[in-house]
Amino acid sequence: RGATETALNARLTEARQQLELARHEMALLQSTVIPEARKTVAGVDEGYRAGKFTTLDLLEARRTFTAACAQLVQAAAGYHRAAAEIGALTTSVLLPTINDRTPYDPEAAAPSARPASRK
Repeated sequence: RGATETALNARLTEARQQLELARHEMALLQSTVIPEARKTVAGVDEGYRAGKFTTLDLLEARRTFTAACAQLVQAAAGYHRAAAEIGALTTSVLLPTINDRTPYDPEAAAPSARPASRK
């Protein structure tokens, strides 16, 4: 019993650490990284329409934004995996607590899908 209990406690500790790491990563992405990437896309899009940026510049800004959103989805998946592991080990259920919303809302996050035409 002692070795089994020690192993379970180690798994629980690791899952709690993973949960906190994922929660921190999600909060950082939601509060800083994604909003900044969204602003960059908007600025480059405006500059593209004014002829100051190339299509490649616009696509690169959008790629960066999309990568940040994908990272958020991965962090949310890690959060839920850790929460499920904790739940299995403790028979309790953990619900997401980041901003009382789902970690990723594609409608709220996505800039327009098409490059704006130049004037």
